[in-house]
Amino acid sequence: MDVTQRLVSRSCPFCQNSAEDAQVLSYGNSEWPMIECNKCHFVYLKRAPVYERLSEEFAWEKTSETERQVREEREPVKQGLSRAFKHFRQKVLKRNKLPELIEKYIPGGRVLDIGCAAGGLLATLPAKYQPMALRYPKLSPKRPVKWSNPEAAASCTTMP
Repeated sequence: MDVTQRLVSRSCPFCQNSAEDAQVLSYGNSEWPMIECNKCHFVYLKRAPVYERLSEEFAWEKTSETERQVREEREPVKQGLSRAFKHFRQKVLKRNKLPELIEKYIPGGRVLDIGCAAGGLLATLPAKYQPMALRYPKLSPKRPVKWSNPEAAASCTTMP
């Protein structure tokens, strides 16, 4: 289904003025036009996803791979350089400061990681911390937790 069929035109979210008179701005594109309200000057998307369909169809987890492929085909040299720099930055200039900050400001005990993915951060904490994880299984249902206490992981759908 074409993305424009999943969008709805809307009035200004701030003052409810009609979008018909609004000025189309130069940033944005034909698929996602940005407009400025003539009444209150609020800048917003003229067409937006239907809210109920937003998480199902426009979630990052579902659109990122398609977007990556489109960019790769459109700008292969730029994307190749971007990948190389990202690899360099993540592997050579790696600085994971969060465990250091936790050690500095939290004396010990339970540490909750919301949106933990596979629990990689929690696996790096010293033994004086009790890792607790909260993840949304719809986004990462098959990812195993990496640390030694998988019972500490909870699902957003099973939490009280």
